[in-house]
Amino acid sequence: MAAQDPIALKYGNKVSAASLKESLSILASDAMEGRETGKRGQKMAAAFIRANFEELELAGPVGGG
Repeated sequence: MAAQDPIALKYGNKVSAASLKESLSILASDAMEGRETGKRGQKMAAAFIRANFEELELAGPVGGG
């Protein structure tokens, strides 16, 4: 089961309701300027997600980064 999977446990223990709420609030905020493709806000959102992936030591879905 997923609860016994060491990989699920490794990453699952790093995620909390509070941290998810904080991240989603940041991504949904006006500071991200709507996140339209190719625009400044989209690049800021991508950088935010990348930083979170790096903090969790995850590879990105495209080209490993």
